[in-house]
Amino acid sequence: MLTMSGGSSMSDGSSTGRTRAGAIAVLDPVDLLAVRQHGVVSRWQMRALGLSSAAVRSRADARVWTTVTDEVLVRVGSHPGPAQRAMAAVLDAGPGAVLSFQSGAAWYRVAGAQMSTVHTLSTVHSRRRSVLSDVHIVRVVPAPRVTVLDGIPIARPELIALHLFASEPPARAERWVERMWSMRLLSGASIARFLSAMGRRGRNGTAGLRRYLDARPADYTPSATGLELRARDVLLLAGFDVRAQVSSGGDVWTGRVDLRDAAHPVILEVQSAMYHDALVDREADAKRLAQLRADGFVVVEVTDTIVFHDTDELVRRYREGVKEAERRSGLRLVPPTCSVAQNRGEPRGSAQQNGGGGGIGAGGQVRAG
Repeated sequence: MLTMSGGSSMSDGSSTGRTRAGAIAVLDPVDLLAVRQHGVVSRWQMRALGLSSAAVRSRADARVWTTVTDEVLVRVGSHPGPAQRAMAAVLDAGPGAVLSFQSGAAWYRVAGAQMSTVHTLSTVHSRRRSVLSDVHIVRVVPAPRVTVLDGIPIARPELIALHLFASEPPARAERWVERMWSMRLLSGASIARFLSAMGRRGRNGTAGLRRYLDARPADYTPSATGLELRARDVLLLAGFDVRAQVSSGGDVWTGRVDLRDAAHPVILEVQSAMYHDALVDREADAKRLAQLRADGFVVVEVTDTIVFHDTDELVRRYREGVKEAERRSGLRLVPPTCSVAQNRGEPRGSAQQNGGGGGIGAGGQVRAG
């Protein structure tokens, strides 16, 4: 195997890299595409890269590729997991196709949703019938309504919510959309904006999604997710008084936050590393956080990885946020000084070793040293 460093792009879509021996090696654009797509490529993608029909047939006949359908090829040796199956189904449905319906909900990890049958959304009308998915043909899928999650093109949650109400029993659709809201994949405001833009009368699922939203007041908050409850429990164990899923803001409501301190103007925002890049409108999110800070809050941001795997780091960051709030207010409210592991009774040293005489007193109360 050649090990390369550096590189540049060529006019035919190939890339170049330099081997350790100094030679120039050309990286095949089809291979590069397969790497990004879980080992899967389509014939229409190869044609789009400029390959002739003869070159495409030659690739399909090569031993390094396995033919899945008359459109889809899989690289020999690639991992045959759920991602590869989903990618193959999307590519087989044609250019611009995305996962949606129950399959989309399953790819967003909504509990209960499955991909036993893959459902895709496409704008391509063809006599050819895909054998890898049930293809739902629509006139147009606006670009803002699609994204990419783990390399798989997928409809955004609001569009999937519409499709769930169009295809599933009402109780099941409501349950899954509620879970998507709890997971912060969507919100009442985002559903309302979606319906305003896309919810014309007669479109399948529109009436069900409207009924779902109309049944909930403007300040409705679904049950907290396991991620939020985990963060809350860790901070409660460390001695902080925090409340889950609180609406915060100054003169103008700026949105729901994950956790808010009961005694300090401190907010904890937990971002999912899985969904952040696919779903977050970075400009809108930056404005929302800036507004919260302008309203006087100290915003502490952590990822779900920290919440589940590094609780001491979670507590450290939150404690720093509390200290910052105290510095701004001029108050001296003694924060906890013991770690989560110590408070559980794990051998991390005594309270005196980890913060003098301060720490968590009887009944979980904070006491000064």
